[in-house]
Amino acid sequence: MESNAVVVYRYNYITLGSKVVTLECSNAYSHSIVQVEVFVTNQCFSPDPIFDRQYSKQAKPMTVLNSEPAKLVTRTVIKCTDIKPNFTWAIKVVKNDSILPFEYPHLDYLTWERGQLEPDLYRFSLNISFGREHDFCWLSEMIYVRVERAPLVADIQGGTRKTGDPHAIVDARTGSYDRIMGYGNNEGLAFTWSCRTYNSTSVQELLSLESAASPGSSVPCDRISTEIEAGKRQLNISDDVQSMGFLFEVAVSYDDLTSNATAHVQFIRGSLNTEIVCILNCGMKVAVSSKLVLNVTCDRCTQEPSATVIYVWKIFKVDNSTNGTKVEISDTNIFEKTDTSIGRGAVIKENALEGGQTYRVEVNVTLLDDHSNGFAAREFRTNCPPWGGNCTVTPLQGNVMTDSFSMACTGWKDEGFSEDANSTSDGDEESLLLAPLIYKFLLRRYNTIFPIAQGGESKMPRIMLPYIPGPNNSEHELVARIYDPWNDFIEVSQPIKLYANDSSSSLENTLEFWYGQVSYTNRSSNLEKQMKSLTIASSLISTFVTDYFISMVRIRGEDAKNLSGHGLTALAEGLSMILLNPATTSPDSLESTIEVIEMATESLRTMYTTKPYPIFENLKESISAMTALLDRIIAASVPSYHIADGRGIVFNSSDISEDDKNFIQESLGIVSAIKDQEKIKLIKKVLPKLEETLHAMYDSLLAGMVVSQVPETVERGGISLMASKMTGNDLNNSTIVADPKTVLLEIKSDGDKASDPNSEVVVKATVYTQNPYAWSSDSSSYNITSPVVRVDLQDNNGTRVLSTLSMTIKRGAKVPLPSLGSFLSNDTRGGFDNLLYHRLHDYKTEGEHLQSTESELELSSDDNTTTFKFLVPAGVLKVGAGMVGFYVAESNETFAYKYLSFTDSCHVWDENNHKCPQLPLLPRQCAPVIIHQAWPLPAPSWCRPTLSTSSLFSPKFDPNNASVYGTLIGLLLVWVLGVVWARRQDKKDKEKWLVGYLKDNLVGENYLYLLTVHTGLKRGSGTKSSVSFVLGGSHADSGIRVLSDGKRTLETGSVMKYIMTAVSCLGHLDYVRIWHDNSGGYQAGWFLSRLDVEDLQSGQRYLFMCERWLAVDKDNGVVDRVVPLAQQDEIMSFDRLFSEYTKIGITAPTCGSPASCVPRPAPSRVCSGSRVVWSCCC
Repeated sequence: MESNAVVVYRYNYITLGSKVVTLECSNAYSHSIVQVEVFVTNQCFSPDPIFDRQYSKQAKPMTVLNSEPAKLVTRTVIKCTDIKPNFTWAIKVVKNDSILPFEYPHLDYLTWERGQLEPDLYRFSLNISFGREHDFCWLSEMIYVRVERAPLVADIQGGTRKTGDPHAIVDARTGSYDRIMGYGNNEGLAFTWSCRTYNSTSVQELLSLESAASPGSSVPCDRISTEIEAGKRQLNISDDVQSMGFLFEVAVSYDDLTSNATAHVQFIRGSLNTEIVCILNCGMKVAVSSKLVLNVTCDRCTQEPSATVIYVWKIFKVDNSTNGTKVEISDTNIFEKTDTSIGRGAVIKENALEGGQTYRVEVNVTLLDDHSNGFAAREFRTNCPPWGGNCTVTPLQGNVMTDSFSMACTGWKDEGFSEDANSTSDGDEESLLLAPLIYKFLLRRYNTIFPIAQGGESKMPRIMLPYIPGPNNSEHELVARIYDPWNDFIEVSQPIKLYANDSSSSLENTLEFWYGQVSYTNRSSNLEKQMKSLTIASSLISTFVTDYFISMVRIRGEDAKNLSGHGLTALAEGLSMILLNPATTSPDSLESTIEVIEMATESLRTMYTTKPYPIFENLKESISAMTALLDRIIAASVPSYHIADGRGIVFNSSDISEDDKNFIQESLGIVSAIKDQEKIKLIKKVLPKLEETLHAMYDSLLAGMVVSQVPETVERGGISLMASKMTGNDLNNSTIVADPKTVLLEIKSDGDKASDPNSEVVVKATVYTQNPYAWSSDSSSYNITSPVVRVDLQDNNGTRVLSTLSMTIKRGAKVPLPSLGSFLSNDTRGGFDNLLYHRLHDYKTEGEHLQSTESELELSSDDNTTTFKFLVPAGVLKVGAGMVGFYVAESNETFAYKYLSFTDSCHVWDENNHKCPQLPLLPRQCAPVIIHQAWPLPAPSWCRPTLSTSSLFSPKFDPNNASVYGTLIGLLLVWVLGVVWARRQDKKDKEKWLVGYLKDNLVGENYLYLLTVHTGLKRGSGTKSSVSFVLGGSHADSGIRVLSDGKRTLETGSVMKYIMTAVSCLGHLDYVRIWHDNSGGYQAGWFLSRLDVEDLQSGQRYLFMCERWLAVDKDNGVVDRVVPLAQQDEIMSFDRLFSEYTKIGITAPTCGSPASCVPRPAPSRVCSGSRVVWSCCC
């Protein structure tokens, strides 16, 4: 070759991303190596690998257990989303290079169930390809997977125990199983027993003899017991034996697998029959990262209703190197309740025990009535969670519009199924690194968790993240949880910052990308991956997508019946994000969401009824997500509890009579009432289904609980859950915190002798901050806006009605009252008696005249004001409309005052008659209430707000810090000026948000339309020209109308509302023709974003989307346009969503946005002053 020769070498990469090309040139005299980095791309795929490439070599496969279902999901992002790609999967057995017969899906994921793959080494491959539409482009990768068999589980129920029953059962059948077949499926298991007897008189002596290697007497098991079925034996102790100790050992076998279990049984004639039963965290090794929940059973303790029983729990650390020497752990903080003598259950807190150690839990049971006693113990070994690795996140901050994040975990070790502790396993580095681990990746912000990925791959797929709503900062956490085969885990978290750059280019690209991903996952992926796309898209697109996204999830609803805890959390959190704005949630979307929830509840029931209780699924996180979702549904379903009275309408007094004003106000009130009635029908329909789901959520919490355990609580949004198990005696002497901010419950038995004080009672308390019981048959529950408490009390079989208990409900925290309204005496004084009158909505006095006495008035005063409080007794006011009047002596001149009326009462829901009768109100609490198993009631709101002051600056002035003080004072002055300006803007905004009355409305026109005019945000979008329009319908058109109330103009970014009257209904609206006369001078042109029209009689809404200039010097110079009714595809188009998101992004109060003060969104509860504070504090 010549030195300047050009060599062309053609080759194809089958994978994407960073590559290194190496060229070696050599001859007899020299040798040269040239390396060049290249980055391989494809127009239809992201450069991400299909699988985690660290497992792409046979020498380092990904390890999974065949006792658990597993899934492979493509990690690469499909960019060509207009058509469905072709997915071709193949599984090859490496040892014989044969293709495994399998039902391969044509989707981007492959799932295999437990036991479906035999232990072996496999090579999974996936080819993704397109047809002619995208030039036949394709991508192919492989991953090696080693499938291992998990050992059998062997367990003898009850462990070490004392019994007085000469025919006690020793049961190894119930708790032993093959993990592939699952708990309870023990057919085919073989049990081989060996037995020893000891001349012991106590359990402690029996244990000491056995640990001291005392041989005891080896006896055939058939001599001391009878096998009643495979794995179960019954003791046969003769009548002359008063005490004897037994050691039972069993080898459980299936195929070529064997596991062993041991139990000590001390017989003492006449003693209590006691044993410890594991409820939660019941593996052959205990996971230290989860609670250990134990329960002691005692036959005579619960058979005698009036029995007084004392339980004393202790825990010991056992040193196996010194013949089982045990040392008591005196730190009672290991237990969830530090008083270890108050209950039949014990809960050892998570991360309270040391990994790789042996512990023994003992309980002494004493029946005080006859001084008989019992004893039981459970010895267990703790697992060592994964150790020695690390997880890194890239990048640590980014723009949710453009940046993707990844998290990679490397070097994590685990002893797997070995009994050894870490210190004795470190020699075999390779086996520790090959242990089967499962990685869960999550995005967390406060109590919201967004699941990202779960599986055996230790690197999180590179992904864009959603912005989770919360306080005004950008802090989030990326979390990795690394689980070992015993469901023990270590958590690694990394704080990250997410922000939004609302530049047009990034926003347009982002919305277009996620719109495509939503469509792709709907066709080609599973429900979990689809929910990730919908969640991220919903966090960016906040309008017009609710119905569309919910309909996509509903189509996949059947998949919700087979979700894992990870998938259930992803579904619930995703739906919560979609339903974030109640105003955009239609009844159809709510009903579809409830259908999905009902199917997802089946997944929840399957998980919490599975034994052993699935601590790996972390069901409390799923329940938290479902609670947030139910709160969203209730928020979108409950009535507004507000009847519009028309006071927000701007009337042109010269053009409208008082009769017309009253008619408009009454009409709007009727429309508002109709909408509330529709909501009442909706919440009545959906609430029973929601409460059925709530009961399943409670049962999930209760399934892993024991009597006297600290209650489990979940709080998300406006719903709080509290679940507890206790005895009847505990219930009678407890104060239950249903929600520390809202409600304390005191429940008493009132001396009910029929109730068993030792029986198990389940308490479920739900606190709703919004009243979902507005649908009473007599309207007695309507307009109740305080928190509502629902309490369910059941015995341990779930059926007994506890009808004789009473409950006192107290406010858990003080609640501020509504603001006092300001009035002038001349405006409210009227009538012959010269009283100051105020209307009481929905009440009247039935002709009675209530007069106050000095004892009924509560008086307080300071230097400037005097405050009077007047209580109208319950039962005086009746349903209807009434007035309250009061007289101020010797004050005939005009004066200003403030006034507020509110109700303060307690109601109870009558489940049988669907009514909410009011109870007499006692000072500071609700009266005792008779409980009928399940009943809700509003929490009272009588507590006055409290104010506190504190010194803001040090009273001493330090001259050395004069420059600092000067800077602070300067900043404070700037801030004060900003707030003053903002308050002025607020006053202007309030005028803009009022509903205008078109100045050309005619007397006698009684059909009402509400017009909402959206002016664009572009510079100069507002106009001072005279705007006219014609609204065309299927029956008639409106004629030429003037779009003005005679007082306000159409300003840039404004959202103006007007009442338009017509002689009769125009029918189905088809178009609007709109124009102006170009008379506005330098503000002649106008950019019309859209016009919304609502028929106030039928509630039908029509959208006319323009997004064009009406200007002679802009666009195409047209000032007269005909805008047709928008169709669904136009509303859901990308350009439309992009435009709406841009408008919301500019007006929303976000950190880092200098424009967040101007303009204020219309209408917004966040005043400009608050927005100034937010902007200054970000």
